[in-house]
Amino acid sequence: QGRSIEEAARIVRYNFLADVARERNLKMIATGHTADDQVETILMHLLRGAGLSGLSGMHSRTDLGGWVDLDGAGGLELIRPLLETTRVATEDHCRSIGLRPIQDPSNQDRSFFRNRLRLELIPLLETYNPALKDVVLRMGKVMRAETEFLQAITREVWQGAVRQAGQHALAIAHKGFVGLPRAVQRSLVREAFARLRPGVRDLGFDHVEQAVDGIVRKLAGVTEALPGGLEIVPVGEEVLIRRTGSPVELPQYPQLTSARARKLRSPGRLALAGGWAIHTQVTELTRDTWKRIESPARDTIAVDVQAAEDLIVRPARRGDRLRPFGMAGSAKISDIFVNEHVPFLARARWPLVVAGGTPVWVTGLRAAEDTRLSTSAKRAVCIRLEKHEGKVR
Repeated sequence: QGRSIEEAARIVRYNFLADVARERNLKMIATGHTADDQVETILMHLLRGAGLSGLSGMHSRTDLGGWVDLDGAGGLELIRPLLETTRVATEDHCRSIGLRPIQDPSNQDRSFFRNRLRLELIPLLETYNPALKDVVLRMGKVMRAETEFLQAITREVWQGAVRQAGQHALAIAHKGFVGLPRAVQRSLVREAFARLRPGVRDLGFDHVEQAVDGIVRKLAGVTEALPGGLEIVPVGEEVLIRRTGSPVELPQYPQLTSARARKLRSPGRLALAGGWAIHTQVTELTRDTWKRIESPARDTIAVDVQAAEDLIVRPARRGDRLRPFGMAGSAKISDIFVNEHVPFLARARWPLVVAGGTPVWVTGLRAAEDTRLSTSAKRAVCIRLEKHEGKVR
């Protein structure tokens, strides 16, 4: 999956620990990370160009659910009780009580980045400043306080700028995002990554910048790939960040709940996704009602009572065409979507009303000439698209 050996091993290790903790109904996992490990972590992140969060290093308490991509890891807490204790102090304590510390031979393998940093770079830097470790630890403490402040702002902004758009998708309000300070934009993106891909830690500054720029640009019809199997997809006034190809919820557009055709009964109500519905009712054609339905609106059409007997609602299919009301020729449903600026992701489940195999209404967008009523008609079936707020797009 494009991860380093160290990163892949870390994920496997924590998945194992989380699994054991869940089986034994434990709430905490303690690790033996020391202050020396903290120094190494901060310097590693510095060399990789990390931001505030990376330069903060490890935290003494962490929600494991944000680290491990494992069902049930939420609620598990990772604690590091030795994080402010040096490695030498822990080894001395072990010897004082008759324990002999065991050294992992792999810790001397200089082919690993962390080992080279510990064995080569840190000793070299200490020739410039013997108090290097204290300086790095102090910097990490300052960065943690700054990070906590930024995270508090991010949580507040998140409530109004981001919504869950599916199990593995988040929708960001474009207008609100663009107006945020760059630091908060980056923090929102990092939080989105953490929620959609918990356990992925190799998220660099360039990855975050790519995502922020992609959201700000919001190029219609352009999907941008991101690390960790994520992608950015513009949809109307929002920009989605989702696991590649995962289903999304689009409550701002009428969407069928499944791809199967549904019978449209009259009178009746066909529930759609996101609080939308198609209502039907039989109407006596008086002079007043004629005025209201003579020309179809976006959200309402009228069809002959007999034609209404075999109405179905289904998604558009390849090659579907419709004769727009008042026009002589026909148009592809796909072209209507393009002309009406319907986002690509919303097209696959957009409800299409069909009579006798012929599309007669792209709901909320365009009615067909086939719906024109005869002047001798006495009754008609009114079909109306509604959302719970009573507004159409």
